[in-house]
Amino acid sequence: MFKFFKNNASEEKKEAQTENQTALIARWDGFLQKVETRFQETMTSSTQMLSQQLIDTDYDYYTVFRTWKAIKPKVFTLFDTIDTTWKSKVKPLMKAEGDFWYEEEKKRSHFRDYLHNQLQREELILEGKLSLQFYDHAIQIADKHFNCTQCGASLSVKKDLFRAQYIGCKACNTTNTFEPETKFLQIGWNVVDNIAALNALDAYDEKEKALNAILSKHPPVENTLWETYKTAYHNYQKCYLKERIKLRLDLEISYQEDLDKAMQQYNEYEKTHKKII
Repeated sequence: MFKFFKNNASEEKKEAQTENQTALIARWDGFLQKVETRFQETMTSSTQMLSQQLIDTDYDYYTVFRTWKAIKPKVFTLFDTIDTTWKSKVKPLMKAEGDFWYEEEKKRSHFRDYLHNQLQREELILEGKLSLQFYDHAIQIADKHFNCTQCGASLSVKKDLFRAQYIGCKACNTTNTFEPETKFLQIGWNVVDNIAALNALDAYDEKEKALNAILSKHPPVENTLWETYKTAYHNYQKCYLKERIKLRLDLEISYQEDLDKAMQQYNEYEKTHKKII
């Protein structure tokens, strides 16, 4: 269970709890732990199944991702059991034993937020791993023999340019056109983005940590927390964009523009939420 569930009541509150209250809280915590375990098991089994499906479908990337979209609503259904169980069973029993239910309702809300954040992170990892598996397969297309149409000399295909390539032959100066297969082209689409996001996971975690520090505070939130979040957000975007460039060199030309757009989105978020949070 995550850290804000531990010692969530002071020693004085614990001493003041009746035996029935303590038992109800323990049962509630046990239920939430089962939901989290089920969620983790679902993500693990889904990753394994989708990885195998990618192989079985001869690396049909978008079919596999459509399968994930079909699985995802089941995760939300699992999350919904938290609210239905709380409203129909847990809350009525706790209200009958005193006003301690209010803190447990806040726990419910925090737990839902936690699970949604975890889903976002786990989905990033899942999509990144599947994309990396596809990349390792599809990039081999560039290793196939590609010869000059004029003299037959062996030519090299760039592995960081996922479109038609015009390759000059050093032997006879003929310009040859390399028309890549569909799978090779697909690397330059979502595949690169997902791998870059996976490779920037540490920076992503720092960004989310800084944001959660803001969301956990009662307003007004001190400016230092916003400054920390802005720095973490900026670092993540830089890391993510540079990871994309490692895989697709042609993205280097738009690096600064992409970074500026990302920071503009941050400024809009801060402007909107700084008044609310």
